[in-house]
Amino acid sequence: MLFRLTLVGVILWVAGCGGNDVSPGVSTAPPADESLNEQEMMQRMMQHAQAGENQEILALLENFMANNPNNDRMLHAGAQVCLQLSQEAHDRGDREEATDFALRAGAYLRKWIEADPELARKQAELCASIFYIEAIGHTFREDNDRAIEALTSCFDIGFANFDMLDNDPSFDELRRDPKFEAFIAEYRAVATSRNQQWVRTELTKTQPFEFDFSLETPEGTRVTLSELKGKVVLVDLWGTWCAPCRQQIPALIHLYETYREQGVEVIGINYEDASGETLDAAEIDNRILTAVDQMNISYPCLIGDMETAKQVPGFNAFPTMVIVDKRGVARHKMVGLHPYDQLQAMVELLLSEPATEAELGSTDAETGANENEPAPANSSPDTEEDTEKELADPGTDASTDSSKPAAEPEVDPQEGPEIGSPNSTS
Repeated sequence: MLFRLTLVGVILWVAGCGGNDVSPGVSTAPPADESLNEQEMMQRMMQHAQAGENQEILALLENFMANNPNNDRMLHAGAQVCLQLSQEAHDRGDREEATDFALRAGAYLRKWIEADPELARKQAELCASIFYIEAIGHTFREDNDRAIEALTSCFDIGFANFDMLDNDPSFDELRRDPKFEAFIAEYRAVATSRNQQWVRTELTKTQPFEFDFSLETPEGTRVTLSELKGKVVLVDLWGTWCAPCRQQIPALIHLYETYREQGVEVIGINYEDASGETLDAAEIDNRILTAVDQMNISYPCLIGDMETAKQVPGFNAFPTMVIVDKRGVARHKMVGLHPYDQLQAMVELLLSEPATEAELGSTDAETGANENEPAPANSSPDTEEDTEKELADPGTDASTDSSKPAAEPEVDPQEGPEIGSPNSTS
């Protein structure tokens, strides 16, 4: 789930949103019988968080909210704290406590949105995370109607990771409910339309770029991109040290195995030496082969080089995926973690396109399009020197794919770690 902080970190994060200064280990909280203001509340909550006194934190919140029911800062704190406590209880295997905190997080969030109607737009990922675990809580309590209500709120915010939802065992019982089947069918259609529109928009605003390579697997098998013309190719630049990269791989395997017979190829290009470690060729080969075996990767994984990476405009983060159409043209760059449904929409649109320039010209003539008019670009590609400098500089900020249409309650899907910083998370 998103926003996995320590409880102390959650309180510091909430306090920071309002500019309050709450220092760990320092408290000027008044006696318990005095009325607390926001600043004093945060300090008292910090004390209890450091002592692991979770129930005391909630008691403070509930007492404060009894007299200040519309205080959005404390509603914020309540939703965040209950989300974190639910995650911690889940990690301990205590489903009852996890469920209790999940439902309380949902209740705080709904009051928070009522107090701040723009909240769902401003903090979509946090809201989606809370609604998602609230739905799990209602499912555990066998309240299917309220579980579907929570998932409706989740989808309305923009969540569209059906692959995650389809494989989450928390919803095994809910899937047997005919109302849930109808609900999913409705929202899957909405999400499909949304993803298709996103793909069309991305391809329209992105300037195609030249991209080719001829690289080998650790076993010595050579793969050349230009020899794959006629197929849609997803080229994933990744490293075994990169957590978002590893999280992306199951969706790529699923995509490859589903669409391979229709002309889709997936190729991993590994940059193990970008981890910041000094590795010889044998160690790089071993790490790639171990990851392929452990994760059951069915598509080829190649050993990357700087010349290939330098061809990608503005490349400075892992994972980065280059989308190549059937004519062999690199049409788009996708940075960070993306849900299966979004990748599927991209692949299906490109599969529907002509495979040759002649076919493309014929299609353009029929529609009145000018095949010589370049697609508008949202930014100018970096120079080769700029890209090489970014790759060599581990302090370069990772790119963010801010145009993604869906919020996802997963471990941070938005961007990969900085190159050269395997421990970075976004």
